[in-house]
Amino acid sequence: MKFPSILKVAIVPTKYIIEINKDENNITEISGYEGYLLKLLSSTLGFKYEIFAENEWGVLNKDGNWTGVLGLLQRKEVDVGLSVTMTNTRLNTVQFSRSYGKEDVTFIVSKPTSSLKTSNFWYLAPFESNIWIFISLYLILTSVILSAINKKSNFLFLKTFFSLLGSLMKQPISSGKSVLLGCWLFLSTMMTLCYSALLLSYLTLPLNMETIRNFEELSKAVQLGKYRCFVEKGSAIGISFRESKQEHFRLLFENVERNNWFLKRSDDMLRKGLGKNTAFISHRSILEILNAMWGSDAYEVSEDVFASVNYGIAGRKDFCCIHILSKELSRIEASHLREQMRKNVFLKLNTAHESLNKYNDPSPITYENIKDLILILISGYLIASVAFLAEIVYFNVNKKRKRF
Repeated sequence: MKFPSILKVAIVPTKYIIEINKDENNITEISGYEGYLLKLLSSTLGFKYEIFAENEWGVLNKDGNWTGVLGLLQRKEVDVGLSVTMTNTRLNTVQFSRSYGKEDVTFIVSKPTSSLKTSNFWYLAPFESNIWIFISLYLILTSVILSAINKKSNFLFLKTFFSLLGSLMKQPISSGKSVLLGCWLFLSTMMTLCYSALLLSYLTLPLNMETIRNFEELSKAVQLGKYRCFVEKGSAIGISFRESKQEHFRLLFENVERNNWFLKRSDDMLRKGLGKNTAFISHRSILEILNAMWGSDAYEVSEDVFASVNYGIAGRKDFCCIHILSKELSRIEASHLREQMRKNVFLKLNTAHESLNKYNDPSPITYENIKDLILILISGYLIASVAFLAEIVYFNVNKKRKRF
């Protein structure tokens, strides 16, 4: 059977994958590596194409009708749909060519913000909590022992405690000779030097909180309300999650449905970025493109995989020539032309965005970052001033008593 001279093709426009452009003469042009595939098929089989753009691939409604690209095929408004994921449910409505690609279903997630910007106690970060506990206990224990050894003066414990605390702050200390005191001075010197070095390193390159690595961690974070998770609207991913045998996948998608966390490829969020504490589930190629567009410093594509899916060209049930398309796809796959075009697109994309981010200035430390330290410093000065005035009053009162 002769191949049609004009082919009606349904697509979901996606930046760098398949894009629709208008030239100076208002003629529609397509670009991207899937667009290159369509051009290659057009030149090989000698047909012209008419593009029909949709916002989603399509899901099956309760009334038996499909939305999106699958809906156009079901209603016979188009001949084929490009780059459609193959599923058994869809096979009841359309026919598929041979598979010409395979994709992993995974997610991209925003990296946690540095604790320098989010924590009010970031200056404690250089040491773990157990080290701070050890220093505090050792400070108290040393003060108790030294005050017990020397019982000559009143308030000796507090005097010893603040004297040892001052040594931690690199203040001079004057006291009698003691092996215990020498051990404390050695420990305090080492601790202050280590803290200073780690704090300088931390300010130079602040520590980041651990990024979510897999779907199980993502599911728990979403259930706790710490993260949002979006899924592409009209994709087959949601159905696969709902029917999964593993509970964390089902719970994750229940939260997505409950909150209506669905995105179209034309949404602003996919162009500008997800924002903080947000994840997006899709095919790896799309996520890698988004990661390059948004910046790998702010987002990360997970290595965890929910499933690997095949995709091909979907034709309406009565389309005559799906086998001809399959034969041409086999030849193109053997020549690696499409794969080479895909690599070229990713190379240009990564190069362009790396050059934009290469000379980004590091963010300076702001007042918000150190306001807690300033508050502590002012509080310390106020307490010291009150203590100084109290000592003056106490001295004058004692002096008057001695006269009488």
